[in-house]
Amino acid sequence: MNIELINVQKCYGDKCVLEIEALNLDKQQIYGVVGENGAGKSTLLKLIAGLEAPSSGTIAYDGESMSSAVIKRITYVSQTPYLLKRSVFENVAYPLKIRNMSPERCTEKVKNMLAMLQIESLAKRNAQMLSAGETQKVALARALVFEPDVLLLDEPTANIDQDTIELIESVLRNRHGMMTLHISHNRDQVERLCDTVIKLSGGRLVQAAMKGT
Repeated sequence: MNIELINVQKCYGDKCVLEIEALNLDKQQIYGVVGENGAGKSTLLKLIAGLEAPSSGTIAYDGESMSSAVIKRITYVSQTPYLLKRSVFENVAYPLKIRNMSPERCTEKVKNMLAMLQIESLAKRNAQMLSAGETQKVALARALVFEPDVLLLDEPTANIDQDTIELIESVLRNRHGMMTLHISHNRDQVERLCDTVIKLSGGRLVQAAMKGT
């Protein structure tokens, strides 16, 4: 999926927190979204995810407007992800069940995703009784299990251990064919992981360039 933002504004009353004249996002790219606190990074992701509507302007998904079909191809993981009051297995299976996947295929995909993120041992655990690192891995597994076209991540590796960070980065690098927008304050991580850097300042786009350009 390709995404295009044209003359997009997001305002709350008289205050505009995001103003982007033009931004084109290409499928199969990993974008690092950087900027100071309050720059509009989280707002950008929420607009693309359809969690909030722009005050003006348009966001096009392969040339189409936001719709229920588009929403099913996008997933968003917040900095403090919410997990259902169910087992880890049920949390990861949830996106597949609401898409009416067969129980057999659902079980297979969930087991594969738990193995990929090295959390098989957590399958029967209550998802609300996990550490920060475990919660982030479960949230990412739930986001990836249905193979979305667009993955939106708001600081997915903040406040977790280095081994978990390296595992999550490795998983993201190997998800071919998927667009990822990744908010991070970690410049080293952006350099390691991302193809293109989107820099926001004061709610405005100041840079959208491939690394090294």
